[in-house]
Amino acid sequence: MRQCFGVLVIAFPRMTADLAREWPDSHRETKIHERSLATVWLQIEATLALELGKPLLILVDDRLHPEGVLNPKHKGYGAHYFNMTECQQELPATIVQWIAKFSEQVKASNGSS
Repeated sequence: MRQCFGVLVIAFPRMTADLAREWPDSHRETKIHERSLATVWLQIEATLALELGKPLLILVDDRLHPEGVLNPKHKGYGAHYFNMTECQQELPATIVQWIAKFSEQVKASNGSS
């Protein structure tokens, strides 16, 4: 990780909980229906990139629940949601723009032109 110039994380559903409880046995307990979650490893990879000051781009399949670094309200993480169906033939312009901006950040942080 220390030798890379930037980190691109692409989050896809790993599992779907058809019925679950969040915060069980507490006053915040909430029933959950059909929530898709990504692997926890991407949270670790993204955190390492942030800790090391590496440019970070997180692309998130819009079927996923927005938690941790996948939550777009945490603007500093750079999480962007996309619809996988829209990406079947070609990448939408917004994704191409996000990748181009990320590429420029990587070049700038590495001192490359």
